[in-house]
Amino acid sequence: LEQVEILAKRPEISLPLLGLLAWNVRMLALLQGRSRSLKLPPLAESRLRKAVTLWPLREITELQAALFDLDFAVKQTPQEPLALWGVLVQRFCR
Repeated sequence: LEQVEILAKRPEISLPLLGLLAWNVRMLALLQGRSRSLKLPPLAESRLRKAVTLWPLREITELQAALFDLDFAVKQTPQEPLALWGVLVQRFCR
């Protein structure tokens, strides 16, 4: 949570991170859905398979929606990025 202020003030860091988070969460959702056609590098697949055991599909889809909403809000609305990132972190970080 203490790093959120840095992210919120630096879109050159936060927007690529947001894209990376969205990609990883999408891969988690596909692995959770037991997608057989998913091709990932071995290290990425190993890490994602470990994460799948920690996240129920319901939470993964909620996080996907929250990341989409954050992306839209940061790019298209005058809302304060610090508040948007703070809400996301408080909601999903354990």
